Amino acid sequence: LHVSTGDDRGAYSGAYRLHRNLIEAGHESRMLVGHKVTDDPFVFAPSAWAQRLRLLGQKALSLISMLLFGPEEQRARIFKWSLPLVRLGWVPGHIKSFEPHLIIVYHVADFLSEAQLANLCGHYRAPVVFYLMDMGMLTGACHYAWSCGGYRSRCIECPATTSRLVRGLVALKWQSKDRHYRRVQPAIVSGSEMLDEQVRESELCRIYIRHKILMGVSSDLYHPSHRSEARQLFGLKPDDLVFYFGAQNVDDRRKGFSYLVDALQQLNDLLSESARERIVLITVGDRTGVGRYLLPFRHVHHGYIADPLTFSKTYAAADLFICPSVQDAGPMMINESMMSGTPVASFDMGVAKDLV
Repeated sequence: LHVSTGDDRGAYSGAYRLHRNLIEAGHESRMLVGHKVTDDPFVFAPSAWAQRLRLLGQKALSLISMLLFGPEEQRARIFKWSLPLVRLGWVPGHIKSFEPHLIIVYHVADFLSEAQLANLCGHYRAPVVFYLMDMGMLTGACHYAWSCGGYRSRCIECPATTSRLVRGLVALKWQSKDRHYRRVQPAIVSGSEMLDEQVRESELCRIYIRHKILMGVSSDLYHPSHRSEARQLFGLKPDDLVFYFGAQNVDDRRKGFSYLVDALQQLNDLLSESARERIVLITVGDRTGVGRYLLPFRHVHHGYIADPLTFSKTYAAADLFICPSVQDAGPMMINESMMSGTPVASFDMGVAKDLV
């Protein structure tokens, strides 16, 4: 049984992939989500109106977090309060006689609280694994701690706010997680060495059994393939030198796009005119803010590519995947690029420590 806020994009897609991989390997698998996008009959969500109410609640909480912490802090650290935005009463009837031998909990912020999780796991009396998609399970509220070491000491005196009330709420949420985690006694699985190190340092989770298991990537989708065909698909020339960058939100400060722009401008100063003409930067994802950067080379942007087969071809079209993330638990795109035979350039961050 997989429990995740969603089943599409980012951390949610990682949970969904594992669910599907287990089914393909012959296991019986079900998934509970707060918001369902796929048409998978084994993914269960609350009613349509309950999903809409949950999304409204999620937006309201995000606005409140921006007021409490400031918009820049909220975007960088992603403060989520793990509040119960969905009732648990719908779950048993949906999965009926299914009795899981293992419950895997992923990113559940804005879906279930830690108390609800403990009640759900207690209902099925099965072993529980927390599969970390970021630092959300390790802190009082934030999903990326940056240089803050508060997760090592109970998230007391949160530096992201000067409000004594908000600091108290963060510390109380940490205590609530600690109390309910002790009820569940989970094993903690990290998808990268960096996350595993953070678990070892975490006051909240270091007492539990710990494993590091990198996210799996399907070799049916991601593998070395014909570059010429992929380039035709994306309107690129055979002799182009193609750099590739992708993110759900290209302008997310964590993803480091500004550092990539600086590097490209330095590269531009070193090259001859004929070499410059060969270089193309392709970007994939929400292009919010890309227009305000002055890019020295040709630039081709594609929005979110929903079709997995088409998306997998983006790596085949590229000579180099560039990951300038400065705070990241993954990204999965590094795993996918390596499986596709496309080299990766990255900062010493996230899963790059394991794979590059």
